[in-house]
Amino acid sequence: MKIKLLDGGEAPTKAHDEDTGFDLKARTSVLLKKNGGRELVPCGFKIDGKAGEGFDIQIRSRSGLALRDGVFVLNAPGTVDIGYRGEISVILCNLSKSDYTVNVGDKVAQMVIGKYVEDCNLEVVGSISDSARMDNGFGSSGK
Repeated sequence: MKIKLLDGGEAPTKAHDEDTGFDLKARTSVLLKKNGGRELVPCGFKIDGKAGEGFDIQIRSRSGLALRDGVFVLNAPGTVDIGYRGEISVILCNLSKSDYTVNVGDKVAQMVIGKYVEDCNLEVVGSISDSARMDNGFGSSGK
């Protein structure tokens, strides 16, 4: 996969060889206001989204940042469409009771490259089959 670094950008890296996600770092400083403030954080690189046939790119939250600071990727997982060639950026949200400053070089998210089903076709029909769950909503499988 090919990436192009922008001014001040760093290439995504893995902390450990066996890690699934590549760490993404902030290219600029951003202030996330408390209680739901959200901002777009640029990560300093563009990517050739053609990871290979049957692969896609997703942007996910960093668990430590979410647990420790209440900061997470708002639309996680964010999908990088195969034809997108703009700067990779993440939408961060701050649910803590304090403002949070993202500094240049801070790890803000992770990028995961994975397989997807490429040839799925959707067919509009008049009815669908029954299941044991039927239309029970979120949390219907218990605690």
